[in-house]
Amino acid sequence: MKATCYARQSVLQSLVRVVPVILLFLSGNAAVDAADVPTDSIYACTFTARNWNQADWVRVKYPRGEPFGGWLQRDGCIANAVPSNATPEELQGKYAAETYSCMVYKERIKGDVSVASTMSFAYKMAPLILLTPALSENAKGQKQCSERFEIVIFDEGVNIWRHFVKDGKLTYRKAAFASFRLEKDTKYKLKLGSR
Repeated sequence: MKATCYARQSVLQSLVRVVPVILLFLSGNAAVDAADVPTDSIYACTFTARNWNQADWVRVKYPRGEPFGGWLQRDGCIANAVPSNATPEELQGKYAAETYSCMVYKERIKGDVSVASTMSFAYKMAPLILLTPALSENAKGQKQCSERFEIVIFDEGVNIWRHFVKDGKLTYRKAAFASFRLEKDTKYKLKLGSR
């Protein structure tokens, strides 16, 4: 399977009306079959070795926790780097901040868009697509996105989380969800948009 990400002009319903100028993000094992990429794409890449340009993406730090996160190139996809000696339970607990790897497409995409990625997860991990109106910088000059929507797949379905700053503190709220069983190590296509 080829690993691909794409975005194209179309309607993304009310979610993008809340975030009218967006950037794209992928986390977890990210892929989409190349045959699924529409011919009218404004951006497309295949996350296989030598078939995507890291310069097209900006690494973004998770606002909580110190680790910056990294990516591993696999045969048909990229995967977020996690501590190799941690158990799956520890990756959900004390090492959770070290499991977050984030990159945002370097160009702002204005207007209505569709975004799609095929993703899989191990254990209960939660790969996602992130929409954000802007990037900020922390005290160390590292890029981060405090204000964002995260559309997340995990073993119990799909959640949409809204992250925002309230009274100077980062907070979040579940904006929507759909409950159904998803299996680990199984490829799922997550698509936002109407086409």
